[in-house]
Amino acid sequence: MRYLQSLLLPLVGLVAANAVRAEPAIQELPPVTVTATAETLPVSANEQDAGTRTELGPAAIRLFGGPGQTNPQQALQYLPSVNFQSADPYGLSSNQPPGNPSMRIRGRPTSSPGSPHSLRTVEDLPLTGAPGGGAAIYDLENIQALTVYKGAMLPDKGLGFGNIAGNINLRMRRPDEEPGVFLKQDFGSFDFFRTFLRGDSGRLPSDTRLFGSYSYTTADKWRGSGGSPDYRHNGGFGLTQDFGESVKLELFGVVNDQKHHDFRPLTEIQARQLGRFNDFDFNSRLSGNPARDISYYDFNRQAFTDASVFANLEIKTSETSRLSLKPYYWHDEGFYLLGMPMLQGAPGVRRWDINHDLWGLLGKFDFKGWDTDFTLGYWYHEQEPPGPPTSWKAYRIAGDDLRFAGWALLNKQSHHIFHSPFVAVHRQFGSADLSAGLRYVVQQTASITSYRTANLPDVSYSEVFDYRPAVDPSASVGSRRFSDWLPYFGATYALSENHSLRFSYGRNFNAMPLHQYPTYIMSRRAFEAAGVTLQQLWNQQKPGQSDNFDLGARFSGDNWFVAPTLYYSTERGKAVTAFDPELGVSYYQTARARAYGAEIDAGLDLLDGLSLYGAFSYNRYELSDDIRTAGNALLRVAGHQVPDSPEVEGKLFLTYRLGNFSISPGMRYIGERYGDVENRMRLPSYAIADLHLNYEHKKFAEMGDLNLGLSFLNVFDKQYIAVVNARDDQRPGTTTYYPGAPLTVVGTVSLRF
Repeated sequence: MRYLQSLLLPLVGLVAANAVRAEPAIQELPPVTVTATAETLPVSANEQDAGTRTELGPAAIRLFGGPGQTNPQQALQYLPSVNFQSADPYGLSSNQPPGNPSMRIRGRPTSSPGSPHSLRTVEDLPLTGAPGGGAAIYDLENIQALTVYKGAMLPDKGLGFGNIAGNINLRMRRPDEEPGVFLKQDFGSFDFFRTFLRGDSGRLPSDTRLFGSYSYTTADKWRGSGGSPDYRHNGGFGLTQDFGESVKLELFGVVNDQKHHDFRPLTEIQARQLGRFNDFDFNSRLSGNPARDISYYDFNRQAFTDASVFANLEIKTSETSRLSLKPYYWHDEGFYLLGMPMLQGAPGVRRWDINHDLWGLLGKFDFKGWDTDFTLGYWYHEQEPPGPPTSWKAYRIAGDDLRFAGWALLNKQSHHIFHSPFVAVHRQFGSADLSAGLRYVVQQTASITSYRTANLPDVSYSEVFDYRPAVDPSASVGSRRFSDWLPYFGATYALSENHSLRFSYGRNFNAMPLHQYPTYIMSRRAFEAAGVTLQQLWNQQKPGQSDNFDLGARFSGDNWFVAPTLYYSTERGKAVTAFDPELGVSYYQTARARAYGAEIDAGLDLLDGLSLYGAFSYNRYELSDDIRTAGNALLRVAGHQVPDSPEVEGKLFLTYRLGNFSISPGMRYIGERYGDVENRMRLPSYAIADLHLNYEHKKFAEMGDLNLGLSFLNVFDKQYIAVVNARDDQRPGTTTYYPGAPLTVVGTVSLRF
């Protein structure tokens, strides 16, 4: 994208030029550091928190995140109870399949209904929402730490549309104290090519620090035609300004422009014959048959441009108090194209245009009194639709082109709004450390005014209302308001300086699901024939709740740590898309569920230069009751493990260093999964091995630090099902599947000076 390059390259160049000529500044420790047992163990697990938390530092992000370095979920794939899958080897197809999670934590999908990717936050701000292109817009080279919170949530964590599965928080890498430039080039299998450049100004005489970055990424799909991505341009910046010792202002921004062609999912029958269909994908040529040409690769793609900016203003109001204000904004614009076998009565291609914004503010006041730490906070969030979708256009295939066939869906919506005040306290009593909090969350859903679409022309969404379409009252609904109290309690007890026990309880939530609207529109005749209105379906929905109990421990020494955890959770108001045999339609309902299990991760420096990290988890996540549909049919699913949720996972990662060289093999074992809630489609277990080779040379040719890397992903070229496109109640025969990528080889060269 030329205008993006023209805007960002001068910024990076300016910062880099200043980095070359600036005088070195005094090194200052960052305000928050990534902790670890040792430098060779970059994963840190629960050193002080009562809740279940695991943190990855820059070294772990670089190793676990793979060559793509764009998808934070991929960097978490070696952690306990985290099951991440990708349709491509680099984690670049993060929005494939659109609107469905490719990652689960403790068996639960990392999305809330109506807002995929909603469990991810940036500096505790909900800036990575969807639908749209916001799934992975931050280059991981600009991320200082990734933290996963599981179970009970502290009141200021997991802000957004939901946190029942947990929270993944990204902490930005601040501008460096000293000037410098970092340049990295990756190239690999399937024409993978990625360039990353970052320049840091160092601390200027005005107490200002700046960084600017730019990256370009492209790769072919490993099966079929098209790119994944065809292109990805990304630019970021950061600014830190100190005003004396009491006031600090931070500002961060990112612009991301990306296009990619989707991978074709497999049916259940094809997934059972993976040896035959592993390379099956969309058609590379048009045939002249519309029923076949809906599977043409260029009719199944997406493109989005995203821009996000947020600030952090910190004011030290006294020696024992601090005020922080974090305003944020995100804009997303683009489209999905999807070939469909039945669209308004015939095969066609649907175009879903998206153009929406979100904004909000997180404010906190921290102070100390009576030997107790207090936090008072307030979060406000407002978001334009979708979801649910505001417009769909239908097209027929005419030769090698698309011919407009009408609007398939059209509506106007108000905004989704959240208000959430919270309070937290923390105090230490000898060897015991206690914390408690309470959060009040209010959700106001958008109202929906639908319009009849007959005879409307092929114009933009904003222009179509100039033609005064008639309101469709039976497909319109009003706004709804929900509120809930979310308590939290945590306790740790120090057995010794290095050993401790911990317990936490907390109530988490998911916002009301929003899928009923498009489901009703697509199956309207069946609902109307049964006398079921959209308002009836809408009124049945409510937010989800979970009560979470974690009991854990941490044992550590100078060169090792072990962190076991037991957990139990009950869930109410869980959104499920149950198939109603009386209506012949699948639609959202609410149900109860429970989750329980055990997990452990450990790190160890075995010998000089040899370090080991391992994780094991057992996760059970099941529906608690059979489901009664609106047509009065009974679906007997109680006690069944939800789809795409392996009970057993094991991960192992080893690094051996010899001088400037290092070798890092890794292995991930994923146990059996099911493709449906009735547990009929069994997916076999599998193990994937990766290998990373690295060479470091400090002060190479008196220029800077040189790093050479060679990575082998899926070393043994294992064929397996990676992504399972199934909701937690998926019926037999309706799930789709995405094979995992084959052996992939990637080379990396970087220079830091």
